[in-house]
Amino acid sequence: FDGVYVRSHGVRVGGPNPGDVNVFSGNDRYGLYVQYDAVGTIIENNLFGTDPSGSFAVTSPTRASNSYLVRLRSTHCIMRGNVLAGGRYGMLMDSTSAHHNLLEGNLSGLDASGTYPIPHEVYGLQLTGNGENEIRDNLVVARESIGMYVYGAAMTNNLIEANHFGLDATGINM
Repeated sequence: FDGVYVRSHGVRVGGPNPGDVNVFSGNDRYGLYVQYDAVGTIIENNLFGTDPSGSFAVTSPTRASNSYLVRLRSTHCIMRGNVLAGGRYGMLMDSTSAHHNLLEGNLSGLDASGTYPIPHEVYGLQLTGNGENEIRDNLVVARESIGMYVYGAAMTNNLIEANHFGLDATGINM
């Protein structure tokens, strides 16, 4: 069972207002899957892997070993202000079509307040797609693995700046 699968241009998932929040929890493989042809998708202020308060993890007992809360395979997408917590993996950006995306102001492996750890089992963010992406101002906590994993020959000209790995919103080491 997956949450939402997006294959259309210009889709908005969530939004800037409190009433726009979606909760993606208890999924077996993906909470949100944004396919290559979903150009310009905006993913904003959603809760992935938590209860509606953003305080506790909600997982699936049949979760696949390669499950991601969010899988982004498209271009010119914005992922901003989301909480990704308690998943096997937080977010995967892969595919040669995953370029010119912005990941900004997300909490990965933390509760919605940014102060309580709800770590992922493996990676917080995994980037294996293409170049020209911006990853900035994110807080990322991983359990006993890697906060952000970037690899692949095509992963060139990515801007990774002002992120905090292993720290909560107050700067305390998690």
